[in-house]
Amino acid sequence: VAKEFVAAKDKDVENCVPGTIVLSEAAGAAQEMFDALVVNPYDEDAVADAIHVGLELIKGTVLDEESRWEVTGRMRQAIMQNDAQSWAAKLLSELQVFVESSANTHPCGKQIGILPDFTAR
Repeated sequence: VAKEFVAAKDKDVENCVPGTIVLSEAAGAAQEMFDALVVNPYDEDAVADAIHVGLELIKGTVLDEESRWEVTGRMRQAIMQNDAQSWAAKLLSELQVFVESSANTHPCGKQIGILPDFTAR
């Protein structure tokens, strides 16, 4: 849901407000959104502080609107570049490298191969 929230923050959409997001340090999205406010979810004071900072950023008392859009835009760009399709392509590429480098041999000496692609038929 965190990624969808940021992806929906489009500067070209009327009445869309730039801002940030508070994420648990354990959330996978925190690994991609470097401008998010990342906290230990068990640290109540840190969570409260992060929410406060996030609200201040939205109000525009800390950063001007263009700076807030820059922060939002960096997170949005990271999400748009690392979507499910690019993740799958990277995974398949890494698997292909593995298959080619292993010379189609299982550690136990058994022959391995790539399954045929039946989706195109």
